[in-house]
Amino acid sequence: MRIDKVSIREEYATDLCNKLSEKCFEYDGFKNYSFINSNEYDFELPESENPYCYLVYDDSDELIAFLGYVKIDNNNLQVCMAVDPNHRRQKIGTNMFLKLVSEFESCSYSVSLDPENEIGKVFLEKLGFNFASKELSMSLSRDDFSFDCEPIELKIENDVENSDLNIVDENLLKITGLIDETVENQDEPIKKEVGWLYLVKDESAFCLCDIEIQEDYREKGYGNRLLQTTIKDAFKHSDKIILHVSNNNTPAINLYKKIGFKTLETIDIYEI
Repeated sequence: MRIDKVSIREEYATDLCNKLSEKCFEYDGFKNYSFINSNEYDFELPESENPYCYLVYDDSDELIAFLGYVKIDNNNLQVCMAVDPNHRRQKIGTNMFLKLVSEFESCSYSVSLDPENEIGKVFLEKLGFNFASKELSMSLSRDDFSFDCEPIELKIENDVENSDLNIVDENLLKITGLIDETVENQDEPIKKEVGWLYLVKDESAFCLCDIEIQEDYREKGYGNRLLQTTIKDAFKHSDKIILHVSNNNTPAINLYKKIGFKTLETIDIYEI
């Protein structure tokens, strides 16, 4: 048995890991959430921040496990993993994770899991992971979107490093909704920020990270106007918008569905 560490950008790594993910799905019916795709990592990153994966081979050079990771920022890693069903009693997954921890001792880790995958939950809990949230993954295509509200003025800013969202990304955009508000003793109205949201652009879609409406402007339709105006502009540059939302955030889910978002799947998030 040997372990190789390779860049996720390597096309052969993508092919091997996808085949193993398919084999695992056929065996237990649970989806392995994997971001290992060489086509998604054509941007330049320093060597220390390159997305990597550990590939584990048996004595016949067949891939029996992988663990991939992407460094979100200096303190957080996103991890994906799969182990061949015939080798799951050999503690390969545990050893891969401990190897990763030895490289990034001070980092936090997050893993997405199929809610029905009880075996995976037990494995993560043994490693010290705790259940963080249950989320819906939702998607909106350009063909399913119909703009039907009063537009709002937008202020668009690059927000390369956002400590609140734990994101460091040159493609992170902060979109702020502005309105003109009359102020006593002033001749001209002033611009007021009613709320904001964040978008991250990749090759094929915009990812909606967060939406926040200031307390004085809630339940007045500003969230709908901000979201729809942003989506209308985003669809000039992309065909799809994706997002994750907590499954108990009913107001947000209802708004997303009203606009045309469709639920793709439910995901359990575990963190350590």
